[in-house]
Amino acid sequence: MDVSFDIGDSQRPKGHALAYFRTRSEPDKVYATYIIVLPIAIDFAKYVPPFLASHLGSMPNDLSAFSLPPVPEEFNSYEELHRLAETRDDDLLYAGTMMSFDLPEMMEAVGDVVRYYSQAWSDNVKPAISATAADGGVDGESSSPGVNEVLYSLMSEQDKLADLS
Repeated sequence: MDVSFDIGDSQRPKGHALAYFRTRSEPDKVYATYIIVLPIAIDFAKYVPPFLASHLGSMPNDLSAFSLPPVPEEFNSYEELHRLAETRDDDLLYAGTMMSFDLPEMMEAVGDVVRYYSQAWSDNVKPAISATAADGGVDGESSSPGVNEVLYSLMSEQDKLADLS
């Protein structure tokens, strides 16, 4: 996949980007989505009530990067998208051309761009963070609560007592 940075630096991605596509049939039209790479790992199992956990069994564990909307939406113009990216200090990515009526192709293309951008962020930002931690700047141990702590904090006193018996 050929992704180019119209705004931003591929060696220092910001972790948030507007990505756009052109269409083969209407090259003047622009379709866009917003990509976010979360800087903090999230274990969604902590936040899912036990009665729903079985329904989410196939949910991916790594949701550290995603796009909204998941299928690019038509945008007014490239110029307006460019101004928006500048105003918000977002990276602006050109992700290529596609067919605007082929939803599976559009979703796959967005997924590819999200993976590319997330990997670029990970490859270029995480080493800098690790270097800071190695210099003693960041405590490497996580102090976030575990799954059980979160679940118990959401339970009523009666539920906690019932769980003990």
